[in-house]
Amino acid sequence: MISENFTPPPPPISVIESLTSGFETVVNRLYLILIPLALDILIWVGPRISYQQALGALGTPEFATRLGATFQQMLFPMSPEQYFHPMLSAQYLPVLGIPSVLNSRDASQLPFAFAPPVFNVSSYSGMLLLFIGSFQVGLIVLILYFGLIAQAVNDGPNDLGRLVRRSSWIILQLLAVEGVLALPVFLCVMLSAPEMFMAQVTAANETLLGLITRIVLGSLWLTIIALFSFTIHSMLLNNRNVLGSMWDSMRVVQWNMPATLGMLILAGVIFLGMQAVWRMADTSSWITLAAIGGNAFISTGLATATFVFFKDRYRYWSEFREQLIAELERRRIIQDKQNSKKS
Repeated sequence: MISENFTPPPPPISVIESLTSGFETVVNRLYLILIPLALDILIWVGPRISYQQALGALGTPEFATRLGATFQQMLFPMSPEQYFHPMLSAQYLPVLGIPSVLNSRDASQLPFAFAPPVFNVSSYSGMLLLFIGSFQVGLIVLILYFGLIAQAVNDGPNDLGRLVRRSSWIILQLLAVEGVLALPVFLCVMLSAPEMFMAQVTAANETLLGLITRIVLGSLWLTIIALFSFTIHSMLLNNRNVLGSMWDSMRVVQWNMPATLGMLILAGVIFLGMQAVWRMADTSSWITLAAIGGNAFISTGLATATFVFFKDRYRYWSEFREQLIAELERRRIIQDKQNSKKS
């Protein structure tokens, strides 16, 4: 039993307070929204991508629809048609992994006299490489974006050189992790496809087994995502390597599971809800600029709130652990003194 001398550290702030602090930070440092703002504008006025030749080379016009349905069965709770649309018209650049309004949507004419060039993807392998490459570009931009947010949350100076050096090291570590996990993730996805192990069962059993498989797989993915959701946060805020940051994330989530789930769910609902609003804007009108600006502000506020949440929860866990260790050491010393007197 811990003695009365043990004083726990100040409790962490709540989820709502984290959201409030995150948006206040963005209001006081509006430069944080520049990266998503500039990126969406670049996508809007930049070159378009056409997949018609790649789909035609496969000889299967229904390829995109079937691919989207298969991905939905295996991985996604919602249809990924924003990435695998019928693809019969030109698309905006697919810079994946970042909070973008225009990412991979059907491109339309601009509200001013300018016609961006259209690049044709002629093969399925080229289309696949484009999506893989766009994810890597999105990762680089995301780390730089999160790095600026981390500096603001830590109340540090805007040291661009240090940010670039630190971000480069983090990107290299994440790319190494991608390389190590590529094969296991691929095997996991392949084994989760219902067609791989349900070909010999009846239609009724297939439906039931497929549902159970998706529930189990979805629960596994959600658990992994929750446990490691603050890995990048720790790398940027605590200057830890990827393994140490994964450990930090797991410990913080373990100690704060209800609050973490509340934070992630609330931020996700706000983000997806606002995405639906922003995507109502006609991309051929100037209203798109308002949608781009609104998305940049809301997304940055939510991202900053997660950094505030993790920083304070990590502070509480660290202080509680240090004080608990000190208390246990104090009790050990007292016990040793008592034992020595008895002897």
